[in-house]
Parts: sequence; C-alpha cells; structure tokens
Amino acid sequence: MNRKSGTRPDPPKKPVADNWDGPYYRPFFSNAYVYREWWPDHSLALDALDPAGCWIYTLSGYAIYRCGDQRRVLEPGVVLAYRSPDRGRLSIDRAGLPWHVINFQVTGAPALEMFDFIVHQFGMFHTLPPECSAVKQATKIARLVEKQPHRSPHVWSQHTFGFLNSWWECAQKSCGSVSSILNESPHSSRLIGLGARNVKSLAEQLGFSRSHLSRKLKWQWDRPPGAVLRKLRIDEAAKLLRTSNLNIGLIAVKLGFSAPSAFTRAFKKAYGTGPLAYRAAHGSGLGGKKRSAALS
Repeated sequence: MNRKSGTRPDPPKKPVADNWDGPYYRPFFSNAYVYREWWPDHSLALDALDPAGCWIYTLSGYAIYRCGDQRRVLEPGVVLAYRSPDRGRLSIDRAGLPWHVINFQVTGAPALEMFDFIVHQFGMFHTLPPECSAVKQATKIARLVEKQPHRSPHVWSQHTFGFLNSWWECAQKSCGSVSSILNESPHSSRLIGLGARNVKSLAEQLGFSRSHLSRKLKWQWDRPPGAVLRKLRIDEAAKLLRTSNLNIGLIAVKLGFSAPSAFTRAFKKAYGTGPLAYRAAHGSGLGGKKRSAALS
C-alpha cells in the first residue's frame, strides 16, 4: 500500500488451478471435537510445524482468541482463519464449555494461496451459517479422516479443493468482502462484527493508513469515525444487556474493551448507570438467572 496516498493495492485474484486433483490440495489436519475441560492459555505458535492454513468453526460454546491487545470471542457461527504458526493464543473459560468445534487445516502452496485469498477477502474472523455447504463439507472431511485415514492423496486433494471453494462461495453469500464495509452506514452491525476497537484497528483490517481512513469515513459519515465506533460498541452492549444473559466480562471481550472495568466506565459515561443496573432495569427477564463468573 502507498502510505502517502492512502490507496490500497489491487486485491488478489482468485487462484486458478490447472490440475486441481493434483494431489496438490492437501489436508494437514482435520477433526470435529468437543472440548470439555477449561484451559486459560493455549499457544497457537506451533513453530515445529510446516506452514498451514487453519480454519476453526465454532458449533456451540465459545473460546477466546488473544493476540497482543486483540481479543475475539469464538462463539457459534464464527470462523477463525489463521496461518500456523501464529502468535495468538486460545483460552477456554469454564462458562464456554463444552466448546464444540470443527478444525480443518490445509497445506501445500496451491491450498495456501487459495486460503490466503479468502482471508484477504473476508477477514480472519467472519460468520457462516451452520447449514452452509462449507461447514457441512468440513464436517464430512473430519469424519473421513477419522474413519478412512488411508484414502489416496488424490481423494484428499479433491475434498480439500471442494472445501476451499465452498468456503469462498459461502463467505461471498453470507459476509461480503471486508473492503465493502466502507459503503456501510455508521449504524451498521457489520462494523461491530469486524471487532474494530478504534479507527487504527479498522484501518489495519482494511489495508488503509489510519489518517486516510479517518478522512474518508469522516466525509462519508459526517461524524468523527472514532466517535461512531465508540457509540456502536456501547449501543451493542446495551442490546446484549437487554436481550442476553452474557456476563459482563464476556460482553467486554466481545466488544473489544481491554477489561470489564474499562467497559463499565464507558457504559456508565454513555448511559448514566452501570451495566448491571441497566440490565436489572431493562433486561427481558434473563438477568435473574444464574450467571457465570466474569471473565478475568
């Protein structure tokens, strides 16, 4: 990207394979697993492994992905797509158990080229419906790996190629490209879905410089973009307090706050009352149920 002009490079084109049954598209690892024990910190930086594209899809429960000051809740429907080895870490809170996931990893240059293309288009985090063909195919491949691990490399290449293309097609239908967020209104829930804490993190995801994106969004929204993002996060928090039984710590993580205390201060400043008092006054009867302990 040209930082002076703020222009983005041309997006990559979808890779084309001359002989897709190769065997060039190789599954590195695949399983469907239910985690029933909690662990506070599990590194994804598996340096001994060859580079792999890792696709994790949550069916039920949740875990938390941490990388630097970024934290994302991997709740049902959310895809985490990253390149291994990765600097991030996964943690599972007791309240998120059992965490039921589909894990599919690919390796080999053609597969990784396609993997990187999809992540560039739709982001490291996005949401897919559980009934979509990509989720069904990943589940099918996980079962085949478990029951018939010695099938030919050509068979695995075909399955992997089919999964990557299904993922791309499903993401197109369900998500829209990351760059299309620039055409959204300042009230769009898709901005929340990106998990951007501020203009800087949003600019990093979109491939712009912070100053260029700030000017562009201020002109488009007729409001300072930082103020728009702050209001969206707080309004989304109020909605979750009214309609869900999520604990305060998890809401803070979902909306990108550094700690529950920072979320509480921001919420009180915006609404004049703390989140627990707001839930007691406006909740839909969920607030009286037993809550899990807040995330540390």
